[in-house]
Amino acid sequence: MQAATLLGTSVFAVCTAGVGVARSQGEELRWRLLVAAGPLGSLAGAIEWTRQYTAEDPSLAPGPPDVAFLIAPLLMVGGLLCIPSQAKRRCDLDRARDTAAVQPVGAGRVQESRSGYRYSNIVATLDGLVIVVSMLLIVWLVELEKLLKSGIRGLSFVISLGYAVIATLLVVVLVLVVSFRRPRNRRSLALLALGLSALAASETALVQLSLARAVGTAGTVSFWTGAAVGIPLIGLALVVPERRGQPIGVEGHQLAAWWSARADAAWRWLQAYLPYLPLGAAAVLLVGLAVTEGGLRGVPLALAFCLAALGTARQLMIISQNRRLLCRVQSAQRTLRYQAFHDGLTGLANRTLFVHELEAAVTAHRESGEEVSLLFCDLDNFKAVNDTLGHAAGDELLRAVAERLRRAFRDQDLVARLGGDEFAVLLQEPLPDSDLVENPATHEDPTWRVGAVHAARGTTDRAHCLVVAAMSQPFVVAGRRWPVRASVGIALADGDQPFGGAEQLMHRADTAMYASKRQGSRTRCPSAERRRST
Repeated sequence: MQAATLLGTSVFAVCTAGVGVARSQGEELRWRLLVAAGPLGSLAGAIEWTRQYTAEDPSLAPGPPDVAFLIAPLLMVGGLLCIPSQAKRRCDLDRARDTAAVQPVGAGRVQESRSGYRYSNIVATLDGLVIVVSMLLIVWLVELEKLLKSGIRGLSFVISLGYAVIATLLVVVLVLVVSFRRPRNRRSLALLALGLSALAASETALVQLSLARAVGTAGTVSFWTGAAVGIPLIGLALVVPERRGQPIGVEGHQLAAWWSARADAAWRWLQAYLPYLPLGAAAVLLVGLAVTEGGLRGVPLALAFCLAALGTARQLMIISQNRRLLCRVQSAQRTLRYQAFHDGLTGLANRTLFVHELEAAVTAHRESGEEVSLLFCDLDNFKAVNDTLGHAAGDELLRAVAERLRRAFRDQDLVARLGGDEFAVLLQEPLPDSDLVENPATHEDPTWRVGAVHAARGTTDRAHCLVVAAMSQPFVVAGRRWPVRASVGIALADGDQPFGGAEQLMHRADTAMYASKRQGSRTRCPSAERRRST
């Protein structure tokens, strides 16, 4: 029965593997051709198994012909390493996404992103070493130690050791491929994982049988069961095609997107936690060994130290990577906050930030009576710039006006662009005379002549004159000198007149600005004899 089962399953696996190889080409053909050596080797092994058990004195002691059976697992290892993956395409997409994400911040972020890739590679290497050392410890405790103490020497020892090492190598390579290569054909990989796990268990049982040298039929159940289950699964893995069909319709695409997101999350979970599976199994064996023998010594102790060192290094690297990620998140939050409260063209505060600060200033005014001055400024005939020189020139003019206004007022004053060609200034403290400058306008144009700004009375008149001084010189736009005039409206909260709040104060300033525009006063500065108006 055992011989018939092994022969039947091996023939089935060889036939399915042949179909899969015949239907493949390119890189798909390469890995399937190498992995197909497994079913072929199993068929030869089934024939040899049948021959031994039909003999009068069957023995499972490895001999020279068994060396040939080590070739097929080695070819399968090469096939696993050749499985096509999504690693390069995923890496390109991640790099493009990171570059796009850091584009507004500057070149320094790109360098930080590259460092993130370097740390990810180091963590992947540490995970691989944890898997290898854990599997080595498991194999040592389960097989190798018994093999060394069995008294087997010469070629039989080498072949038995080869079975144990190659079975372990198959499992280790499979785990590494699952964790870090991201194969495209996940259904085929799942079948390979199940088949190779059963085959590794079968090889382990074979080594145990070789130590016994001669056993009955009942003692070989674990060997032939693993082989009978694992080999057909490997054959099916070679014939299963990659999923390529796409669903039709909106609901189908939504389902595909949901499934793709779930699959990506599962792969990320595997990459994060799969190294802990063999590590956990090794830890359980170590605890059991320490309890039964009163401590660890020799090879198990050395491998336990290696695992502890690798685990510590991995956790330190993860902590470092998480700290860098936290810094990136905080930097991104600062960038988003800046973009949310500042004008993208001029860099000035936008309406949202201006209203927020004005409401805070009004609250402080009501509590302590601090004076709050609000200035609205609108560029006259700005549409002519866009119509004559183009919108790019208009943007250039807005940036130049914003820079002059920023330099005209103090650091504690808030200069904002409310939208279009409309600017605003919030002054929470009175302007002293020392902050005012002489108007640099030419004396040939009486429209722009202001005279001594020091003659202006009060904060509102001084703020008005600062705007006049900032706009006095023509701007250079698109290679042309372009004079700019502005209409200014000012509102003051000084306790003399009641007001409803920030919105009413802005309405007063807006009304005063449009009244100034209708009167044509524009950027003339109030003289010393004029009274301050709100």
